[in-house]
Amino acid sequence: PDATTNIIAGIAPVAAEQAEGIRVALGSDVGAGHSLAVYRQAARAVQLSKLKEFYEPAVSGTISFANAFYMATKEGGSLFGKTGSFEKGYDFDVLNSLDDEDFIRQGDRPSRRKSVYLTETGIDYAKELLEKYGISDWE
Repeated sequence: PDATTNIIAGIAPVAAEQAEGIRVALGSDVGAGHSLAVYRQAARAVQLSKLKEFYEPAVSGTISFANAFYMATKEGGSLFGKTGSFEKGYDFDVLNSLDDEDFIRQGDRPSRRKSVYLTETGIDYAKELLEKYGISDWE
């Protein structure tokens, strides 16, 4: 939403598009936006839908935060397979990213693992973060 308003592309008629069966995903775009925080984009999508409905009530309606959250998680994740949800059968892709960066190990069958362990790299990074944020009572 920030990107489309920043480049003066208007406000998407999301409610109307969804009513027509068009699947709408929500994400962030630093190229034209100003934040990677998708939760801010979800809130902005709701705000902009209210403006769209106020100024053009015949064109589109307001979307709920639950709908915006869905677009930012499960609907967006569906573009990449079974991600974007904590439901059974969905990939918890953050674990794959942490494994790729050598912070954790999931074993040889990551999609079937119920536990992970920190690598030395992960432990070192965790210590850096604790020191950075002044957390000393974690033991």
